[in-house]
Amino acid sequence: MYKNHANTIAISKILDKLNIRPVRVGKSKALYKSPICNENEPSFWLYQNNEWYDYGLCAGGKLIDFVQRFLKFSGESDTLIDALRWIENMANDAFAYPQISKDAYEPNKDEPILSIRKVEDIRFTALIRYLD
Repeated sequence: MYKNHANTIAISKILDKLNIRPVRVGKSKALYKSPICNENEPSFWLYQNNEWYDYGLCAGGKLIDFVQRFLKFSGESDTLIDALRWIENMANDAFAYPQISKDAYEPNKDEPILSIRKVEDIRFTALIRYLD
């Protein structure tokens, strides 16, 4: 999974899978008890643009930033690779993959799959040596 792709997954879906529910929901943000620090009062805000900010830690960001902090808080390895792997495992149904029609993969039966456009002598010396 790529970083840009991972950040398109809704943080709210991941929090929901972790059984973390909002304490309060507004028009453009939701308030949670922080899943990345020990606290008594809710301070973790999730905004409509899929970014978060934890006022208890004075830190925020996108999904990958959250996951790295969550993994570190949980005592797990928190590298970017670990975070992307964790997101991929958690988000197996949180991201809606575009539906591609079967016709997009099937070649046209009337046209050849490959065609030779032009024939020339080989000029790349390493390839000539390899073929000899």
